[in-house]
Amino acid sequence: MKRSEDPPEAQLHSLNVTNLQGWRRCYRAQIDSLVSSITSARSLLEEEVDDKP
Repeated sequence: MKRSEDPPEAQLHSLNVTNLQGWRRCYRAQIDSLVSSITSARSLLEEEVDDKP
């Protein structure tokens, strides 16, 4: 009467889903910081262009 909780495929699938959610959250944070740094760099460039006569 040996009964396993889950087949290994189901365990692997739930692990992958959790992993993917964490990876996506981290990835989104990296993209947000990248976008903000690009935006600030672009505004700095535009200010320099505006300063020139």
